[in-house]
Amino acid sequence: MMQLSFIFVLVLAVAVALFAIQNNVPVQVRLLAWTFESSLVVVILTSAALGAALATFLGLPGAFRIRWRLREQLAKVQELERRFQDAQAQSGGESPQKPPSEDVPKAHPPL
Repeated sequence: MMQLSFIFVLVLAVAVALFAIQNNVPVQVRLLAWTFESSLVVVILTSAALGAALATFLGLPGAFRIRWRLREQLAKVQELERRFQDAQAQSGGESPQKPPSEDVPKAHPPL
């Protein structure tokens, strides 16, 4: 899924760059009290870069929240595995079995 989104972003960036390069006329930009003249290429690419940066910045809290929750869940799994092994060791002297989670392949390395 990550590769698909990377390819999409790459195609979008190339499309924006091609559009910007084909529209290289000088334009007058007015922003609040400032007025300046610049190439339309610069205006388009700057706007696209600022939009990408803003989208990334606004997505950071959600990414941190997900990462924090994953760490909490990994700690809880480790605690439950430890308790499972302790309970197995105390149950009539049987050899402790490996916890069920060790049978499941890990998709991501621990954080």
